[in-house]
Amino acid sequence: MKRNGFTLIELLVVIAIIAILAAILFPVFAKAREQARKTSCLSNMKQLGTSMLMYVQDYDESYVLGQLNTVCPQDPVHNGICFWAPRWDSVQPYIKNQLVLHCPDDVGKDVPWGAPGVILWKDPGNAYASYGHDAFKLGPGGWPTGYQLIQPGGGWSAIAAFSKPAESEMLTEGAMFHADNWSDVTWPYSSRVKGMHLTFMDGHSKIINLGQYWCSRYRPEVDVGGKISSDFRPVIQSVCPDLDVDSNYY
Repeated sequence: MKRNGFTLIELLVVIAIIAILAAILFPVFAKAREQARKTSCLSNMKQLGTSMLMYVQDYDESYVLGQLNTVCPQDPVHNGICFWAPRWDSVQPYIKNQLVLHCPDDVGKDVPWGAPGVILWKDPGNAYASYGHDAFKLGPGGWPTGYQLIQPGGGWSAIAAFSKPAESEMLTEGAMFHADNWSDVTWPYSSRVKGMHLTFMDGHSKIINLGQYWCSRYRPEVDVGGKISSDFRPVIQSVCPDLDVDSNYY
């Protein structure tokens, strides 16, 4: 007898095979998309790092100044300058693309330094960028009384001030965008994942964990006379022991 189609059993078998394949492949596709977003953010930071160094070469080996913004603290110490936001307009001639300031993983996740629903590249308080820097130093009084800008206009000052550019932060993502949530972090010292990208003062970029972040952040601050909170001594001792000097702490 000639058959004109599939039997019900055959159709169910095909559907079951498709469902199994989908269950196997969809997580793979999700991982691939996640990795693509990470790669895009890393590429953005590499481009921004290169643009910063081009600026340095054009302006007497001095880094970009800090962002002057009405949302920044208005007092004699800060003078309205955001220590966490460089003047992105200063490097626009080198990048010529505003989208470089947007990380695809900056979507308002509840992660360290982030907040649910807050997208940094839409936030004027972060100069409409997913990225920033930590261009300040702490004195013996700690935060906030001992906080000082590295130079009156903000920013990192001159490249010659820093002893180890390849280990010192120049740019960082504004939050741990690539962590799933706070469970990835033992705050404030360490994280079990590499959850944020960082661009160093020599221009190279890579993804790092929380311990590596603290070392790369505090190293340039110590170079310009800043102090490290003694609360962070355990992570300094384990990740960057060369900074573990009594005179570096408050």
